[in-house]
Amino acid sequence: MNVQDDTETREAEVAQLPAESGLKPENVRQMKIAMATLVACAVRATNDNELEQRFVSLVDQAFDNYRTNSDADPQHVLEALHWTREMLSGWNPVPGRKTPIFGSGTEA
Repeated sequence: MNVQDDTETREAEVAQLPAESGLKPENVRQMKIAMATLVACAVRATNDNELEQRFVSLVDQAFDNYRTNSDADPQHVLEALHWTREMLSGWNPVPGRKTPIFGSGTEA
């Protein structure tokens, strides 16, 4: 999975935070990947394809909502939602369908 897409800009934004915040670009990126992975693991652990499909649909809805209705820059939220969906379904709009990290996955 190529999670480096669109992170360079976000890393530059985080790099401008005060040093005492402790938020380094790589730390923020790793936190988002970890969160997306944990959520994807929890959903996959249910072993319920219908639940997984409903979950992916809700992730899509949340993504659209944050993208269109956010007052602040929602980029970090959008990346985490996108990565969670990609881990479960294998779908990425840039390269297209890939193998999900857990195997066959949910159809997009």
